[in-house]
Amino acid sequence: MQLSKLFYFLTTISIIFLIIVASSEYLSYTKTENLQREKVLSTAVYNLDRKDLDLANILYRGQNTRLRHESNTLQRYYDNDFIGRFFTTVDHKQDLSKLKKNISSFNLAAGEWFTLEKVEDAQHQANKEQFTNTYNALTKQIDHLLSANDLYIAEQHTLFITVGTPLLLLTAISWIFVYRRRQKNKKESRTAEKSLQGSSYSVQAGQSSRQVEHSIKTPQSVNPSYLDLATGINNDKGFMHEYNESKGQNLHNYTAVCLFAVDKLEEMEANFPADFSESILKKVGFMLALYHHDRDIIGRLAHNSFVIMLSRDDKASAVNDCELIRKSIEGNPFTTEGGQELIVTISGGFLQKESTQNINDILRKANKVLSMSIQHGGNRIAQLRDKNTAMK
Repeated sequence: MQLSKLFYFLTTISIIFLIIVASSEYLSYTKTENLQREKVLSTAVYNLDRKDLDLANILYRGQNTRLRHESNTLQRYYDNDFIGRFFTTVDHKQDLSKLKKNISSFNLAAGEWFTLEKVEDAQHQANKEQFTNTYNALTKQIDHLLSANDLYIAEQHTLFITVGTPLLLLTAISWIFVYRRRQKNKKESRTAEKSLQGSSYSVQAGQSSRQVEHSIKTPQSVNPSYLDLATGINNDKGFMHEYNESKGQNLHNYTAVCLFAVDKLEEMEANFPADFSESILKKVGFMLALYHHDRDIIGRLAHNSFVIMLSRDDKASAVNDCELIRKSIEGNPFTTEGGQELIVTISGGFLQKESTQNINDILRKANKVLSMSIQHGGNRIAQLRDKNTAMK
């Protein structure tokens, strides 16, 4: 189980445990109050004056009704106490049953004591003894339940210490480890982001999720002269070399070439320092490396000319990946030295490549399609079908 999952699991169990313990504590408190009220009610009935039997009879019936109600309420308290039902050794069912019998006997004896006006002395004395005996039995049973409840509260505290304390301790320890792990991941993420920035003119948005799906490794040629020093991807020689090396490979059903150029690059180079435009070019190279598949070929052909040759199952997949590169550049604004946020866009010229076509001819035609894209405002991928079908 992963550490974060363990943390959430322990947190959930701790919360559930604390809720159960808190509810059980509350029920223990209400049980004590209930039993004390029952004792007060029974004592009030026992101490009623028999001189005015009519008044005593009215008071006795009202108190006895409340006494039965409290007894039923106490039964519900015990039924809802899950810890008391499953985690204690005390059997409360027998005690509650005996309490109800004592209440019934006490009510019956109270009825005979307060309703019979004229009885023989022997019967009168017997009723009084019965009333006293049932009262004593009832209060004794109430005291027994109060003592049992105090014992149960002590068991609750023991349960909380033996189970709750280690559980809370494990939760705290797992939280510390999860927190440290997240801080470490944030630090590593910031370090990785800084390494991609390359200068103070960095992209502010996060990396694309496509980093997970595709390799971002720049093609490495044997000859260093095949690499573009600024971006780390193929230069024009490296692109042609890798293309010639891959001619014999089995490609997918559809092969295309897309030529990219940064919109208004000359204007930005005139208004900003050189390292700012260099960071833009690095970003374009990085996005090409980010989205290219294993059999794709990428490169920087000129100062403001980038290319990717894609091999896909169909045209829609190829166009979609070129659009993703364009949108990723647009969606990641740059910050100038003065703190201004600047959105940089690129234009593209997309063209299908037949297996018999010469690569130089394809690049020349793709450059014309790219010019169409720039002439129509840029920040778009133009295709040959947008204009004339024959471009020579």
